[in-house]
Amino acid sequence: MKHLINIDNGGTLTDVCVWDGDQFSFTKTLTTPFDLSECLFEGIAKASANLYDERDLIRLLHEADHIRYSTTQGTNVLVERKGPSIGLLVEDPSVIDAMQSDDDHSTLFADLIGTRVETFNLSDDELEFSLVQTVNKLTTDGAARLVVVGSDTESERTVRNLLLRNFPRQLLGSVPVLCSWEFVDDANDARRAWSSVVNTFLPPP
Repeated sequence: MKHLINIDNGGTLTDVCVWDGDQFSFTKTLTTPFDLSECLFEGIAKASANLYDERDLIRLLHEADHIRYSTTQGTNVLVERKGPSIGLLVEDPSVIDAMQSDDDHSTLFADLIGTRVETFNLSDDELEFSLVQTVNKLTTDGAARLVVVGSDTESERTVRNLLLRNFPRQLLGSVPVLCSWEFVDDANDARRAWSSVVNTFLPPP
């Protein structure tokens, strides 16, 4: 059997365990949060030195049947509340209450969203102007990501298209507008909103 490489990426250390079908080899390296690929390849290279008595990253990768990767990065960000400030834009105001159905959800809502939440009404005759004012307020209040929760994909597309038309690219490039239906297909608005907010708060894979 060829090698099985197991990688556990944590906030401080990245552990690498290599199994050759008979024996295990363990090593670890410092996590490089600015570029997780760096600690990944460094860990595999260190593991190759244990196996071959010299660093040979390419050889170990060629001799690997599988590479399994797990990480606590997302859990750490959520527990430590170190993600970006989220601004929430919802079509149905009842979603705001539904997202805070108990004390735990209310605490999480306060930590991730706080007061950065606004509503929109597609039948508003001045929708375009209203959205511009709303987004200006959310970003002024510190929102670094905007999550739009509409009743369907079409309503969310309408909002995003209006925002793209009214804001310069440099703003919406630095403050992304993310639509809930793109994260998960779920008719439950509150559940879909939470899935979107948490995914937006976590670092990209």
